[in-house]
Amino acid sequence: MSLIGAVDTGIMAQNVLLAAESLGLGGVYIGALRNQIEQVAELLGLPDYCVPLVGLCLGYPDQDPMLKLRFPQALVCHENRYQPLEQTVFEQYDAELTDYYQARSGKALSWLDGVRKTLNQPVRPHILPFLQKKGLLKK
Repeated sequence: MSLIGAVDTGIMAQNVLLAAESLGLGGVYIGALRNQIEQVAELLGLPDYCVPLVGLCLGYPDQDPMLKLRFPQALVCHENRYQPLEQTVFEQYDAELTDYYQARSGKALSWLDGVRKTLNQPVRPHILPFLQKKGLLKK
């Protein structure tokens, strides 16, 4: 049930952002609230079985930043069954993403560099004990 709730939260957040954008608003997800998930839950006064999964800031944009590239449809959309990775499509995406990072931050990072940066260290190890304290994921 916890996984279903997390998926539903993501779907809801995406629908809220989509509706806001249709009204001319901009928005940004604040996943970093999970860095201090217990403090955020206390600040919001959340009861057991209720946890902060995503923050969302909405407003009228005062700038028009570059959009971060997403995986091309050919890499993530499969019909009837999973298809092997199209290496040339991935390599083109990776080159474009590296250019994006270079333009945005001055660092020539590839997709794999980003994955390594994220997964080479524990990611928010405090979350499982917090979820268990809130009555979730005990089995």
